Amino acid sequence: MTIEAGSRRNARDEPGAVIPARADGPASQSRAVSRQRSVVWLGVGLATLAHILRSRRFHVQVIIGVIGLGALASIARENQAAALARLAAWDKAMRPS
Repeated sequence: MTIEAGSRRNARDEPGAVIPARADGPASQSRAVSRQRSVVWLGVGLATLAHILRSRRFHVQVIIGVIGLGALASIARENQAAALARLAAWDKAMRPS
């Protein structure tokens, strides 16, 4: 079902806009409104990101995270070296001389 919207003065010349009549909710938004909403959300996201990046607390958390990752990488390298040393010792013990 559609509803014709337009002025009655030019009813013969111009049919007017055809607006879909839906019982389940409002008409869908135009692309311009949708784009504007997206731009607003992008602006909110960028403002939030800027606020977070200026935060001293965030900087402290990043520094702690980098130090923690460095420590974990060091532990993993040491563990790998120890495992390779054990493997080399086992291989040497298994080979007849």
